[in-house]
Amino acid sequence: MDLTPIRIRGVRHRSGNKPPGVDQSARSAARRKGRSLQADHAAAQTKSVIKPHLSTLEQLPPEITQLIFSFNPTHNLPSASPRIASKLSTERMFLLCGLESLLKHSPPKLPEVSEEPPQPDTDDFPIPNNLVEEINSLLRLRWVTWTRFQALMRKIRDAFIDLHEESQSGMMAALVFDTPSESPKPTFTTLGPDISIPEKLLHGPWSTDKTRFLYYLTWLGLGIDWESSTSGEVACSGLEDAIREKNRIAVASLLAEQIKVQPTQDNLRSAIMQHGCDQTIVFHILSASVRARARNRRANNSSQAVNPLDASIWSWIKRLDDAGDKRSKWLRGALRAASDLMTQSISNARRLHEDLIDVCGRSSDGVEQIPLQWD
Repeated sequence: MDLTPIRIRGVRHRSGNKPPGVDQSARSAARRKGRSLQADHAAAQTKSVIKPHLSTLEQLPPEITQLIFSFNPTHNLPSASPRIASKLSTERMFLLCGLESLLKHSPPKLPEVSEEPPQPDTDDFPIPNNLVEEINSLLRLRWVTWTRFQALMRKIRDAFIDLHEESQSGMMAALVFDTPSESPKPTFTTLGPDISIPEKLLHGPWSTDKTRFLYYLTWLGLGIDWESSTSGEVACSGLEDAIREKNRIAVASLLAEQIKVQPTQDNLRSAIMQHGCDQTIVFHILSASVRARARNRRANNSSQAVNPLDASIWSWIKRLDDAGDKRSKWLRGALRAASDLMTQSISNARRLHEDLIDVCGRSSDGVEQIPLQWD
């Protein structure tokens, strides 16, 4: 006589009476032929994924989102949501976003009775802290590339002329991006010493666009934030990259006076002994070292990061002499000139740079002329 099985809740049933492989064969029969177990598992997980809840703004069509953005074109809106950012990713929206922050507006003045057309005030005036942070955040955005920045600057120039059409017609010089020293410094933009160069432009690898972008911003007088960011460390690392890649303009830009990167003895040795002894790069390292020594002297700091009379470098020069390399004569004179300038009491950075040019920085010395911006 067979016993009646009793089911107890919470207790698993023994599978000993079932022939082996019954469960697996049942599941295999339920699956379609040729479909793997992993595919069924992935499908089950997909069904359990909860779709994100979209806000009312995210559900708007692109046309409405762009219309709203045009009334207040701040980069905070696209930064708030990837879905909104995708709807605003058009060249027109990019230009609107930059135009709002980078166009310099004249500060309000009391009206004056005059028959002459009003002159726009393009002199420097304090930029509000909130605008400074907004511009810094704008430059850090990934879509602000060298190509878009050039288009944006042209748009800003045209908008400034439209605002002051009577007084500025025919007076605004054309923008020259590759050689900015050939045109006057722009007075129509808020870009200036109060704004920081983004970290994305301070390190390698050094593409042509990144190099030109960095050089143009240094020409506008932009610096970096040494106190509340890691830009200083990034710039020092970027200098090593530029020396290794033999990028003259990147080296000169990072060693510009307002950037305040102080080259090290390793930088000088690396440029001379390991990476081809490029005269332009060595010259700018020596110039920055002389200017850094003057800054330290003004701050009552006796430290000297670079020693032009380093024994290892002079031993390397001796090997150049033995090989008949003409650079040895130039290098010997450049190191001695830098060492002499470090002992002088001259504090003007531009004068120190020009004094070194007179000795070893001319085109006839094999040094490429890279104009720098001075305060």
